[in-house]
Amino acid sequence: MALPNKRNNNNIDELKNVLSKCSKAAREGYTEAVSLLKSIIKSRNSARDLISKSIEEMEAHGVNDRDLYNKVSGQLKALSTAFVEITQDAEDSIETKRAQTDSFNIVLFGRTMCGKSTLREILTNGDGSTIGKGGQRTTVDIRRYSWNGMTVTDVPGIDAYDGANDDRLAQEAAKYADLIIFMITDGQPEGTEADWLVKLKKMDKPIICLCNIKRGLSDERRMQRFLRNPESVMNNETIGEVTDQFNQFVQTMLPDEHVYFLVVQLLAKYQSMHLEDKEICRRLDKASRFDYVEKRIISEVVKNGLLYRKRCFLSIIDSVVYPQYIKLLDFATQSYFLTKSIRDGIESFDKWKSNFNADENERIRAGIQRIFDDLRNKVPGFVDDNYDNENANNRWDTIVKRADLSTKVGSLVEFAFKKAEKYINDRFTDLGQELKFTLSKTGGVINGNSIINWKKVNGWLYALSGVGSIVSLLLLGSHPIGWIFAGIGAIFGFFSWLCGRREDKARKARNKMSAELYNWIDKSQQTAETNAEKSFKDSIVWGLERVATDRYYLLWKTMITMTNSQRKLGWNACDIHNEISLKLIQVIMREIGVTESEISKVKKVARIPGKKTLILVSDFVNCSNIEAQGKFSLSKAIQNKIGGGELVEFKMLYMGRSPREQFVTLLHKFDLSFIRYRWVEDSDYDGNSQTRCFITHKRELKDTEKDNINLIQQLLKVHILKDRD
Repeated sequence: MALPNKRNNNNIDELKNVLSKCSKAAREGYTEAVSLLKSIIKSRNSARDLISKSIEEMEAHGVNDRDLYNKVSGQLKALSTAFVEITQDAEDSIETKRAQTDSFNIVLFGRTMCGKSTLREILTNGDGSTIGKGGQRTTVDIRRYSWNGMTVTDVPGIDAYDGANDDRLAQEAAKYADLIIFMITDGQPEGTEADWLVKLKKMDKPIICLCNIKRGLSDERRMQRFLRNPESVMNNETIGEVTDQFNQFVQTMLPDEHVYFLVVQLLAKYQSMHLEDKEICRRLDKASRFDYVEKRIISEVVKNGLLYRKRCFLSIIDSVVYPQYIKLLDFATQSYFLTKSIRDGIESFDKWKSNFNADENERIRAGIQRIFDDLRNKVPGFVDDNYDNENANNRWDTIVKRADLSTKVGSLVEFAFKKAEKYINDRFTDLGQELKFTLSKTGGVINGNSIINWKKVNGWLYALSGVGSIVSLLLLGSHPIGWIFAGIGAIFGFFSWLCGRREDKARKARNKMSAELYNWIDKSQQTAETNAEKSFKDSIVWGLERVATDRYYLLWKTMITMTNSQRKLGWNACDIHNEISLKLIQVIMREIGVTESEISKVKKVARIPGKKTLILVSDFVNCSNIEAQGKFSLSKAIQNKIGGGELVEFKMLYMGRSPREQFVTLLHKFDLSFIRYRWVEDSDYDGNSQTRCFITHKRELKDTEKDNINLIQQLLKVHILKDRD
């Protein structure tokens, strides 16, 4: 272990005092985390019950398409299972952190060859065996060691070639960090490094950033050149350019963020611990600026150690529930519009059915009329030629066969069937494409962490992108054309009726033969119309249309279940996130000396981790005791405790005002009055009350404006959707 500098003895004593209290703070954090987990489990079970109820309703409905039913019920069960897996992951993470209760955990994080191993050698008085040579990767697993009564965790470098497993190990270790030391070098920064820093900030981790000067001191000449003017190296404008560029990368994702770096030359510090020349060692030690780094780390733990220990447990839970809240409400939004689209499709389909069935039945009747009128037109000539012919029956039978009545009538129904089939296939193909497009915008990755594989969960919806072929197979398999028109053909099997009933005198009497023929034609037409109507109902109304309607309603009901489950779980996640945020602010306010009576004025806290915190109060919080000490405003004091440049704002809760009135007030306070809105208070399809606010705006919203809408949504618990009407 590195020996502390004598002038740091006071800090070391303070550090020991704080660390002795940290275990208790960690246990309190664990207790709060377990309480929050119970809320998550309750939420999960509630959603699971909702899904089970939906499956039972589908079963009771008697869905005749068992394949579709099995797919739908299977995917709803998969959704329920996914939520169980999320909860289990949070439970496992909390128990893992519980095992670290007795030790404050600092995690070293940075790209391969940024100097993490050198820092470890400094802190442990090592022999340099783990310091990398050239482009060599030296840390390929997680290593822990003790320093000043704390655990320092060295993780594999991020973004190494073929280092996906290294990245996973590093991120997993960061989850349990009470404090992170994030390291870069004075070389060209990479955007992926900034991506990782943003990920860590969104995990709500306190971070100290170091920029390690990678200058070789391997020979006497280089070392002397460095020692002649170390400030020219440590204050080189290139370093400013590096940190500025790094900040530019970060600000593409967090516009209000500015990262401050402590500049250090770790190799100089390491050399100062191992050379024999004491004067050279003293100069190297001073030039390295490591003393400032050590002071900053110790000071950070002394100042915020108790907060960080509690905060780590809370952030483990929040890193699950906050992304869930965002993603679930996003899915609920998409599902809501899909549900509405399906419902609109059902209404449109019902109108189409009514018009189509009436029009096509009229067309078929008119077609049958024309077919039999053609036959009637043959009667006068036939009677003239055959009224006295003994073979008249056979000749008439030949005329009827040549007329091919069965095929012609069958073609009329077949045309209607194919027309309906094409329309239905086209509708379901369009619907499938809409589902596929919408779901393609909602992946299964949140902040780099796989939360739920939503594409797998919603896999049955993706199958609908090819729904036209599915419907064709389903419908034609149930109602084959050949069967329909074989039935129609059977009605013409009694053409011998005329000859069997005629009397000998009929051969000589034109009028009687004509009457008999017309009478037969009329009855045959009536029978054809009756059978065609029956075939139309069997094949189209009770076939194509009924199956399509069942599919529509099954899909609609399932989307309702998905929407309700996603929204309910999303709001439950939001509630837990708000509770975590409130606990964090309460802890901070106590640490900076705000009285309990003033803290009680804080009614709700909305937060976007790493970006902005909004505190809703019932009255102005009196923090004169803080300002009298010549420090900061309350917002600034809380902001300093949260760290990372996160903005903190107080807003007044106007008691007695409705959520809608509060919404309008907050729009004005956030300079969002240009937004137009539609406030809808109703019940969902299962009778549960709900409030939605549909917003429209002529220009694209800025990131800060989107953040403020997110905060308003959290505070008022009103689902805010961009209007599509």
